[in-house]
Amino acid sequence: MSPLIPLLLAFPSLQDAPAPDAPAAPTLEVTLADALRLATAYSLILQVSETTEDAARYERDARWARFDWQLRVEGSVTDAEYEGNSELSGAPILDQRDQGLTVSLTRPTPLGPTFEFIYASNETTTNNTFAYLPHSTTGTLTLGLTQSLLAGRGRDYTTALQFQAENDYAYQSESVREVRRALVEQVFQAYWSLASAQGAMDSADLGVEYANEFLQLAQDRFDAGVGLELDVLQAQTELARRHETRVQIHITRMNAEDALRQFLYTTNNPLAWTENLVAVDPLPVLTSQPEHPGWQESYETAHRNHPEIKKQELRLSTAKRLLHVAKSDEQSRLDLQLRFRTQGFEKSAFDAWEETFEAEYPAVTAALRWDLPLTGAEPRALTRKTRAEVRNAQLGIDNVERELTSQLRMVIRALDLQYFAFQSSEKAVELATRQHEIELARYREGRSTGMRVLAAQQALLESSASRIQAQATFVIARGQLEVLLGQHDR
Repeated sequence: MSPLIPLLLAFPSLQDAPAPDAPAAPTLEVTLADALRLATAYSLILQVSETTEDAARYERDARWARFDWQLRVEGSVTDAEYEGNSELSGAPILDQRDQGLTVSLTRPTPLGPTFEFIYASNETTTNNTFAYLPHSTTGTLTLGLTQSLLAGRGRDYTTALQFQAENDYAYQSESVREVRRALVEQVFQAYWSLASAQGAMDSADLGVEYANEFLQLAQDRFDAGVGLELDVLQAQTELARRHETRVQIHITRMNAEDALRQFLYTTNNPLAWTENLVAVDPLPVLTSQPEHPGWQESYETAHRNHPEIKKQELRLSTAKRLLHVAKSDEQSRLDLQLRFRTQGFEKSAFDAWEETFEAEYPAVTAALRWDLPLTGAEPRALTRKTRAEVRNAQLGIDNVERELTSQLRMVIRALDLQYFAFQSSEKAVELATRQHEIELARYREGRSTGMRVLAAQQALLESSASRIQAQATFVIARGQLEVLLGQHDR
């Protein structure tokens, strides 16, 4: 035998060495204010809605910019030769070079008229002997006004797209407020669900502790010959059942932690979600009837601040404006055009410019342009479509108001009734505690049974769970009322 074997046997085996304890997961204590702050800072849905709001604002600014002055500059050069076709052509071969420059300023106005300021300069060089000048410049200044008299007339028509953009921006702002409301309500739900699960976990731990104490008591009485084996079996069964209940409540608590984590963490890596979350804010103890605004006042405030109602009202306003546009388009189009034109003809461009602005040779033109669709099927169809959109928006408002009424009534009812539920459960916990103490004392004296003791314990645990549920339901309903009244819109 190798001399190393006794030495190896003298040392403990590496496989038998105890494994190092896994490091305990860190604990993060969170208040409701912290949860709301982190949720609004890290919410991707809220950031997406805010980005959409920015895009709507830029679209609104772009549409209003259509009423700004528009500058257009056009330049051209033409070099051509023509063969003379008569003795009056001016030359057998005509050489002509034209240089043109046109500068125009145009501005449509919100009231309807469109203004134009156009200056055109055409410089010509030719060998035509009949030309007044071999090198000449013609300058033309035109001031124009175009006004719609029938279809397309008025500010409500010309600013319809801008009005729609304004409402779209306001609509997206209300959408941001709606997302923020939903986020706050979800944080309320997740936070107080975690607080409720923590309370239920404490109650489950207490139930396991009671079951262990009773099992030890039943075992001691059985060992002393004064107890029944049936009591020991009942205690063991109840202990196993409460362990199972505790595991289920632990799972519920872990799920509540994960539901709250999605609002507090910026990473999607599950390895980072290892902290144990603890809701620090306790569930409220309802010592008196909660006060809240009356039904009429609450409804008026909630209706005034409800983002979905605001959105539907904006839809209705936009649909009405577009209906006005559609009705206007059903008419024939009659446009009035006024033109004031002056012209200068000189050898140099500067002299032609000066002569043009001196208005020595003015010309005034007034014209009417009439456009009439022969069938009018398209504008009539658009009018019917827009009228249906108006009806749809009005029905949307009615539907949201009905939902608000139902939701607000349920929240106020929950606030009123959960207070009485808490008071009842508080009284039940007090009575169940006394009953449990009496039954346990009587069992020690041999004047009660294990069944009665376990029943008293179960009544105590159920009353405690009902109290926690009433507290959680009340505080969640209170948060929902605050959201409906617009206290968390900003």
